[in-house]
Amino acid sequence: MDQRRPRPGGPADRALRTGVRTGLAVGLYFGALQLTQHGPGVEVPVTVVFFLLCAGLPAGLLFGALPAERRWRSWPGSRALNRADRAAVERATERGEDIGGARLAPAVLDYCGVLREAARGRVRVHRVALRVVPVLTLAIALAATLADEPPAPMWSEAGWKLVQWMPLVYAFWVLAGFPGRQKRALAALSRAEAMARWWIAP
Repeated sequence: MDQRRPRPGGPADRALRTGVRTGLAVGLYFGALQLTQHGPGVEVPVTVVFFLLCAGLPAGLLFGALPAERRWRSWPGSRALNRADRAAVERATERGEDIGGARLAPAVLDYCGVLREAARGRVRVHRVALRVVPVLTLAIALAATLADEPPAPMWSEAGWKLVQWMPLVYAFWVLAGFPGRQKRALAALSRAEAMARWWIAP
């Protein structure tokens, strides 16, 4: 039997996870730029931490906390649940696990509907991003690679040009992995729904 504590999954938790992921990616990119411009030094970790905070905080708010808050507000039965029950429902639904009883089974079905609607919204965003983000990041990378010289004296000119391809690689990794993540998320919802219906079936 799984004895791990349920992960809350609320706005604060989502904000932290999204903010760290986004801020770390941006911080590493600008830290690598500092490395190619000035070489190893204190500027590199300072830059990473600076952009971790500057990019991570707004990203965590916009793409972590606010979507989670909207899901909670659109979840009809969330206000009737205490924090522990809400976390248990979220964990079972998002992982495709059995809720373990009839008491919370209706809440699982409610939350599955909320997540399916959110999934449809993510598909629409992904379609737009798939058309825009690769073009922008490729244009930046090609412009830097084909430039006669970097905009300032470099510690490593080749490294500076190589770093310009990092956003394209990251964008490809995120966008290309989306269909698989979406498929696994929807499969988990289907499993959770089937088990919840079993508990409340007459």
